Amino acid sequence: MVLLTIAISLPHSVLTVLLLAKGITLSQIMIIQAGYSFAVLISEYPSGLIADMYSKKMVFICSKLFLLLMFCLVISMNNFWMLLIAWFMYGISSALDTGTIEAEIINQLKLSGMQIDKFISNSNRLNFIALLIGSSIGSFIYYAIGIKLYWISIILTIVSTICVGIFYKGETSEKTKISLFEIFKRMLVQSKDGIKEMRKKESLKLMIALELALCYVC
Repeated sequence: MVLLTIAISLPHSVLTVLLLAKGITLSQIMIIQAGYSFAVLISEYPSGLIADMYSKKMVFICSKLFLLLMFCLVISMNNFWMLLIAWFMYGISSALDTGTIEAEIINQLKLSGMQIDKFISNSNRLNFIALLIGSSIGSFIYYAIGIKLYWISIILTIVSTICVGIFYKGETSEKTKISLFEIFKRMLVQSKDGIKEMRKKESLKLMIALELALCYVC
């Protein structure tokens, strides 16, 4: 996960500069970032159901395929609409990634009676360090090699995905198919539970606010 965090955070420090260099205006940049947020919004709940229906490892890998497609589009395209599609794919990738590998590990720790708080704390600490590293060196790398910066992100993402594919076993329980009505029913239940959880915990509100701020600042 550390490699993925670095891969994603590398271009963030120069995102506005990068898009401006492609001829994208500031207003178009805001639309592109809004496209990302919209993709996350409409994909979040279906992605949770997909993760319940299929292997979380497979959903994780699919999310990284969307991320790789996004990177490739950013490298090769200068058109506003193609970049909007790229960030829309990024949003789908982010939504699919939630509730996959890390959530499965936490569930396994719960079942085995191990310390969950310690795992979450260490995971957050490592991700924060990786975010600092990626954001700090991203600008220097960009001014040295330009858009080729994304090739580093692609390589890190591929390496991380291969490592998960080979070394992470995951749950082996058989997934059951559910009807379309049941999918919508679960979406409504998850939506209500998510809103209730957000109202209860100030940390979640702060996390969402920081995520939105990061999206529009970058």
